Amino acid sequence: MQETMLTEKVKVTNLAPWPVYFKRLQNLGDVEVQANSTITLDRGEVEQQCYSGNVLFLGTDGHGAHAHLVINDKAIRDQFEIPDDQAVMTDDFLDKVFAYKTLASFSKKVKESTVRDYERHRLIDYIKRKKINDFEKVRFVEDLVGVKIQM
Repeated sequence: MQETMLTEKVKVTNLAPWPVYFKRLQNLGDVEVQANSTITLDRGEVEQQCYSGNVLFLGTDGHGAHAHLVINDKAIRDQFEIPDDQAVMTDDFLDKVFAYKTLASFSKKVKESTVRDYERHRLIDYIKRKKINDFEKVRFVEDLVGVKIQM
């Protein structure tokens, strides 16, 4: 029974705007997750990656904050104490942030939410994909990241 559970598939989403790679722990080879995409992995592989402390899954605090890869499985998230309101820059999270009316509240939320390099570049990628047309917010993100956005 336990063996069948470990071979069940679990969805994992890469939030980084570039491909992410890591070494498999249960089998030979590597795993590649393309930019902004979702793949399925064996439950056992995801558990092993978390037990080994892979920061791509566990983030900066060991509980999923600022993680590159988001695990879309309630049982594994509960097992490793990853909260439902995980501190990651999903499109839903960024939709809410870019909906803030004032630049002050927007800039405060962006600054406190942007910890890792991929998050800075995810902001740029989000602005391009969603065609954000708010000059002040776009300029703030450009200054924060140090990259000019070409639409």
